[in-house]
Amino acid sequence: MLLTIHNQHLKKVAFIDNNKQKTLNYYDDTWTRQLETGSSTFEFTVFKRSVQSDMLGYKAYKTLHDKAFISFKYKQQTYVFNVMRVEEDEHTIKCYCENLNLELLNEYSNPYKAKEAMSFKQYCDTLGLLNYSALSIGINEVADFKRTLEWEGQDTKLARLLSLANKFDAEIEFETKLNPDSTLKSFKINVYRENGDEHQGVGRIRTDIRLEYKKNLKSIKRTVDKTGIFNAIRPTGKTEGDDPKEVTIGGMVDPIKEKNAKGILEFYQDGDVLYAPISRQMYPSAFAPENNDDQWIRKDLFVESDNQKVIRAAGLKALKKAAYPAVTYEIDGFLDVEIGDTIQIYDNGFSPALNIRARVSEQTISFTNPQNNKTTFANFKELENRLSSNLQARLEQLIEESRPYSIRLSSSNGVAFKNNTGTSIITPALLKGSKELSEVVWKWQLGDAAITTGNTYTANGSLITGAVKLTVTAYLNNKEVARDYLSLVNVNDGARGEKGDRGDRGPQGIQGLQGPKGDQGIPGAKGADGRTQYTHIAFADNASGGGFSQTNQNKPYIGMYQDFNQADSSNPTFYRWTKWRGDDGAAGIPGKPGADGKTPYIHFAYADSADGRTGFTVNGGSTKRYMGTYTDFNQADSTDPTKYKWVDVLGNVELGYRNILLNTLDMTKYHIQNSSGGDKANIFSYDNSDDSVVINSGTQPTYRWWGLSWDMSIKSVKKGETFSIRLPIYRYSSVALNSSVNLMLKNHNKNSSLFNYDLSNSKPDSWEIHNITFTADKDFEFDGYNFYIFIAKSGKIKVGKPIMVRGNIVPKDWVSAPEDTENIINSKADQAITQEQLNKLAERDALLKAEMETKAAADLVEKWINEIKNLSAVEEAGRKEAELAAIRASERIVDLQRKVGELKLMTEFVDTYMSQSEEGLIVGRKDGASKVLVSNDRISFISGGKEVASISQGVLQIDNGVFVKSLRIGRFVTMQDPTNPNRNLTLYVGGT
Repeated sequence: MLLTIHNQHLKKVAFIDNNKQKTLNYYDDTWTRQLETGSSTFEFTVFKRSVQSDMLGYKAYKTLHDKAFISFKYKQQTYVFNVMRVEEDEHTIKCYCENLNLELLNEYSNPYKAKEAMSFKQYCDTLGLLNYSALSIGINEVADFKRTLEWEGQDTKLARLLSLANKFDAEIEFETKLNPDSTLKSFKINVYRENGDEHQGVGRIRTDIRLEYKKNLKSIKRTVDKTGIFNAIRPTGKTEGDDPKEVTIGGMVDPIKEKNAKGILEFYQDGDVLYAPISRQMYPSAFAPENNDDQWIRKDLFVESDNQKVIRAAGLKALKKAAYPAVTYEIDGFLDVEIGDTIQIYDNGFSPALNIRARVSEQTISFTNPQNNKTTFANFKELENRLSSNLQARLEQLIEESRPYSIRLSSSNGVAFKNNTGTSIITPALLKGSKELSEVVWKWQLGDAAITTGNTYTANGSLITGAVKLTVTAYLNNKEVARDYLSLVNVNDGARGEKGDRGDRGPQGIQGLQGPKGDQGIPGAKGADGRTQYTHIAFADNASGGGFSQTNQNKPYIGMYQDFNQADSSNPTFYRWTKWRGDDGAAGIPGKPGADGKTPYIHFAYADSADGRTGFTVNGGSTKRYMGTYTDFNQADSTDPTKYKWVDVLGNVELGYRNILLNTLDMTKYHIQNSSGGDKANIFSYDNSDDSVVINSGTQPTYRWWGLSWDMSIKSVKKGETFSIRLPIYRYSSVALNSSVNLMLKNHNKNSSLFNYDLSNSKPDSWEIHNITFTADKDFEFDGYNFYIFIAKSGKIKVGKPIMVRGNIVPKDWVSAPEDTENIINSKADQAITQEQLNKLAERDALLKAEMETKAAADLVEKWINEIKNLSAVEEAGRKEAELAAIRASERIVDLQRKVGELKLMTEFVDTYMSQSEEGLIVGRKDGASKVLVSNDRISFISGGKEVASISQGVLQIDNGVFVKSLRIGRFVTMQDPTNPNRNLTLYVGGT
């Protein structure tokens, strides 16, 4: 496609042609045309490049500016566009254009009220829509129409022109023609009658094109929407003057009555209301009985007029638009037709098959990327069956004749008799398809008995022995058309048998209810007084405690012990010593003196708001929530909050470690929340092999709900509180799960839940740990045993020890609730073990726990240190190699030196090129997708015509990037945690 560039006087000044290599080329082009506005837009991007026609001081791409016009020919039609917006950088120019002149787009038309009825052209002349815009009327299908119109506010001339066309029930299109020398020949507006049953409007009916599903149509989606439907409307207006009166359509001498194509009344007027009776029958008001008169869905409409005919016409138009559901269609694909063209679409994927007519309302075309082409359709209308009445009747006759006859039999008292007593009347019916036929002759025969005739048959039990076949035959016009059979059965009581032997003893009955609670037991002996445990820390110069100090944290060894005395011991042998600070390394080899540089300063500030404007201070931020930082070469701190980057230093990170679920320590004492009347002993059981509880509901076709529950140490939750759950579940595949397995935090008395989690997707035949974190979305009260796990129908699962904690960190393992541990200790008070022994055990357990936690923390820190050492070694080796390479390169002899001045040296390959000029060195692809530009003071990385990264004045700037492993800034490294990929670490690594 050839694009022509014109100056402000429409004279040709340059060309853009993708079919030629030595001209400007364009890409990212989009041409959009709209039926509703009659206008179109065109946008495209051009690379700044030198072409063959360039002269000294003149570049072709410099003609693309805000005063230019763009034109091209498409299907023998010329399209001219005004360049409205230009976006330019060092390498590309992007233009956004519209096909109308500035007067229509930007100039405004004032309010106006006509004193008499005028034509479309008279309004254009009076409102100044055509006088100064070089626009004239071409085709005018509404030239004979006159209207009395009013506009209250200001509009652009284009908006006023579109409003005028709408008030005349018309559509418009703009047509531009150029002379051979590219100057303007004509700029016309064509006015067409609005599209309808009798008029096409813009475009033409394309009988040569038919879209059909699976042939030249990918898919079509139909949407039926009746949300805005109504079938009665009362339109009103008002008179002018200081005391306006309401004007209705009541009392008009010619009330309207309109029938549809089938002769059925579809719209009529009664008094001051317009009605749509067919719509009322199809869509009555909700829940109204069939014989209720108030089945109308009514709407009131105000019309800016005092003319009854105008008011009624506006009301009828609104009623026709809303009397039936809005049906829209979405079509996938592009069709090479013109705006406004009407085509036929057929899709047998619907039932009945979809046969519709649609207009092209919008079209998007890209000359460089046809995959983006898109056609949008509107004005859909379903087409009726066009078969002639005779052909339709013959078709229905053939269908009717192909249907088989069938007999349907019914009985008044069944078909089985006992002891040869009773009667039953058999009534037949002859069907052809679903239609029941009359004037049928019926013949009956019971077994081998004589044939009888009648519309019914009375079966007598006294005539039936065992099983007897009753034959029924249907005759039409003395011709047998169908036959069917019915079996009649008689059963006699047998002789009374002898008395049987005495049966075995039955199973024991159901266990009785639990008895009343007993009296309070005798109080136990008073336990020993509890003691408070203390941790003591000291510092030393060696592993034996030499240079002992309890305050100097700069010493290389740290010692710790625990006892029940508050005072710290000064005896070094009490402490367990561990080295926690390494020795200083030897001084490194001095580096070469660097260039004189500026001293960077980092500045800190504190505030109470995220933008730093509330409570701003640069001194003492211990009580502030937000901290701001920035770096420059000035020592003084700025008081401008906008210079700082603000972060929330008091973020909500909660650590959960206290189990709030009670009675999880002893899984044999599980609580059955719901057994739905089943056998609890078979449904619920304890598995000693892995300390778990089994729920086996077996095969159940209906909802029964079998579940376990645990009580909690909390009785309520506030909105916004966060909790984490660790729940082991083992799902058996041997029992099919036909509904769901759920975890629910539930108030059973109120039958309401705070949180629900689906466990149905647990791995079969293996343990799966469900790690769950949630935040309460409301305040909630508990009533006991609220941690509820249940099976709705069939299934079999095992539940391991659960734990639920406050905070957003899921525990790595289960721990018992403190209340459970306390209950066990209290229950042992009357046994042989003493409180003193319990204290010693607790002391030993605490020491062991502290030692293990210290070891785990040391192992984790050791991993981090090794990772940092590896990063530092790689970084140091890479930097030294780069410096040596730079020295070797600077010492090489220059083999070739060329002075190109204003010229350019270019080397081309198959897909890439390299050029040298005074602007710099360019290495890139020929299609302009990506390239590298090296200039005097900048290295630019360009992708898709945009700079995405650059190096200038010692600064590397990247728009978007990914650091896969680590990033070092100064003496800190930000890296992925080797032990947990879901978090990052920022660590101090030192350095000079």
